[in-house]
Amino acid sequence: MELKQLEYFVALCEKIHFARAAEKLNIAQPSLSQQINLLIHEIGAVLFERTGKRNILTETGQILLEHSYNIFSELSKVRLEINKLQNLKRGQLKIGSILTVIDHLLAPTAVKFFIISCYKKRIFDFMPFFNKKTYKCENDSNK
Repeated sequence: MELKQLEYFVALCEKIHFARAAEKLNIAQPSLSQQINLLIHEIGAVLFERTGKRNILTETGQILLEHSYNIFSELSKVRLEINKLQNLKRGQLKIGSILTVIDHLLAPTAVKFFIISCYKKRIFDFMPFFNKKTYKCENDSNK
């Protein structure tokens, strides 16, 4: 079973007619029919009941459609996560200073910058001589 076949299957389910689904996919109708037939053969069950020019999903077809939506949703999430990871800049910054500079000047500026540029949960450490403060930045989408 190939993703392209599932994509064609979903388009056919949404458009109900082979011609409309083929048009939406920008492919020839015989190509669509061939891929759907290969999918049916591979699954070993009837996916559509054809009544004239209409295609009605069987129970097997409904199950496949539901799982196809889940598959494409997961693929979309994977692409998004990979894209985030590729654009993520990593590193660690440690700043040593006296406590008053960190509390009153450096911390608010750094935290504001960090919140603006944050993609994922990150930790920013300020280590004044014996006192350690940790500021966390969390993106709402990761909660």
